[in-house]
Amino acid sequence: DMSNVWRGDGVGTSMKTGGSSGLNFPMAGMWTGAGFSVVGQWTYMYSSTASGENAWRRCLAAIYSTVGRYDTFPRNYGFSVRCVKNN
Repeated sequence: DMSNVWRGDGVGTSMKTGGSSGLNFPMAGMWTGAGFSVVGQWTYMYSSTASGENAWRRCLAAIYSTVGRYDTFPRNYGFSVRCVKNN
């Protein structure tokens, strides 16, 4: 099962600011409803798929080189989104 795991050694690093992928995700943290949390340490991106009352997300951590795939936070948390322009 590839859920709720960290994987892809080096892939997370390539997705962060200054990484080789060009995505440049900053460690933006998340909004919990009570305020921002873990800014500068983590970033979370919504997936388009729900998991019951929770949301599938991808996680990047300043201290990890991998990418997390988790569904353990409720959908009402505020994560980053990536907008893609159609040509």
